[in-house]
Amino acid sequence: SDVYKRQTLETVNTDPPAPNNDPYFTDIVNSGDYPTFQENIPGGSVIGVYSASDSDGDNLTFSITGGADQAYFEIETIQDDNGYIGRIKVKEYGEPDFDTLIDTHQIKTDIPNNPGEHVILDLEISVSDGYSVISKNINPAVFNNVSDDPVIETGPLIISIVDLSLIH
Repeated sequence: SDVYKRQTLETVNTDPPAPNNDPYFTDIVNSGDYPTFQENIPGGSVIGVYSASDSDGDNLTFSITGGADQAYFEIETIQDDNGYIGRIKVKEYGEPDFDTLIDTHQIKTDIPNNPGEHVILDLEISVSDGYSVISKNINPAVFNNVSDDPVIETGPLIISIVDLSLIH
């Protein structure tokens, strides 16, 4: 019987891969450097939205990658008519608490269109195309909800007058 040798020819692409273009934040949807929100909003409430794009058309994913106050927040990636959007949410009701943090954090009173005192938090968000990660620092700004302010309880005032002339 004849022995046939099978030879496989592989076509090897010697072109280098196209360079990846980094994703980038856009201003299509942008809550700015100081997204403001009131304390005591329900867990899962969106406090800021940011958009990003990628000129390679790669799928994008947002994440929280740093910041001293990152434990209070989570971020969701959605895709809509505006492209890829990162929606920053508070994790749970009552956190962050304005009344607690006012003693340990910077206070700003000059956020445009947002009068009053705001506790300034520190958060880093990032967007990735699966190849590279681009980060952005933002400062969520929480303002007071007076309904939970501490109330000083004052009971009835009892005044006793003792006539010292009756004591022998």
